[in-house]
Amino acid sequence: MPLVRGMPYVTVLFTSLTPVLKFAHAVLSVTGSGSQYQVSLNNGQVWLVYTSPSLSLTKSGDYVSAGDKFTGSIRVACVKGTEGDVDTLNLYSGRIPLGGSISAITSGKYKTTFVHL
Repeated sequence: MPLVRGMPYVTVLFTSLTPVLKFAHAVLSVTGSGSQYQVSLNNGQVWLVYTSPSLSLTKSGDYVSAGDKFTGSIRVACVKGTEGDVDTLNLYSGRIPLGGSISAITSGKYKTTFVHL
């Protein structure tokens, strides 16, 4: 489960497991198909769900489930604002950060410093 500070998505990687998505509130509806779904909750929240590869998700009581075992990624993100937010979430939904590095170099009277995260 990759976690990145400030990332709007919760990402979970599955290997031959049957996904079940539970939220803090009851699921009213699940719409969409293939690799993109919209989940509406009884508190007014709307969540977007992205899967790779495609997966069939359905409402099962107060949660969302897949009917079969799945190997791949599922990402969920809460829609907080306008339709433009949905467009941005859709645009970057397939980019899952798994690592990275940052480096910095100083010069002059300060000695050279390298930072690696």
